[in-house]
Amino acid sequence: MIVYLALKSKNHIMKRHLLLISIMAFAISITNAQTENEQPASKRNVLKFYPTSLIFGKATIGYERVINENSSFTFNLGLPSGINPLDYAPDLPSDDFSLDNGKVSGMLFMPGYRFNFSKKGAPFGFYIEPYLKYESFTLDFDSEFTFDNESYPTSFDGDYSAYGGGVQMGVQCLIANVITLEWSFLGLEVKSASSSITITDNNGTIPINELFDEIEGNFTDIPLIGSSLEFEKGAHSVGAKASNFLIPGARFAFSIGIAF
Repeated sequence: MIVYLALKSKNHIMKRHLLLISIMAFAISITNAQTENEQPASKRNVLKFYPTSLIFGKATIGYERVINENSSFTFNLGLPSGINPLDYAPDLPSDDFSLDNGKVSGMLFMPGYRFNFSKKGAPFGFYIEPYLKYESFTLDFDSEFTFDNESYPTSFDGDYSAYGGGVQMGVQCLIANVITLEWSFLGLEVKSASSSITITDNNGTIPINELFDEIEGNFTDIPLIGSSLEFEKGAHSVGAKASNFLIPGARFAFSIGIAF
């Protein structure tokens, strides 16, 4: 899981951010067109879907409940989208170790409290939202280790968990008295995370010392956590783990919802 979530290749990030920017630019144009025409808010509930979360391998849904005209409570739930993890996971730092088919399981929880600054009242208009976030994921991949031109089947198992929080600002508008468009921007967050991986020799024939040297020599170059990784070697497995490392981040999101 260290590789899956902590190591993000620059090409993957740039492509995803370009797509996000395009979606958000579209959202801004619609929001600006609607702002002057909206009536004071009479909706107290909003169910949302975040299509941009699919870019990062999650399907995220949300709920917002208005408390009063100046504030509301939000809750988001993220689950693996079912997209092949290899479509969005970055390349491994080792040329002699590769991932094959795999699956990801887990979930993300994100409660928040919004302060609304619009004359229309919550849930529409401009808001600032502090939020908490907890996420926990596990993965299971078929993998392969190559040494001296011979390939050895392995399994790659990992887990990742993190908790933290942040603050974001955004704007939400109402269209046709039922459809909501929301654009969250300028969000900053920080999380404390722990992660571990285990690579197991399926047939008990791998030269385990060579596998250990390969993993230790390459994975220490992973940004943010490489220097804090602890490695261990078993009779037929190699493991690596890192605990309580900080992950700073930025949050950008776009949602489509139904207000009622």
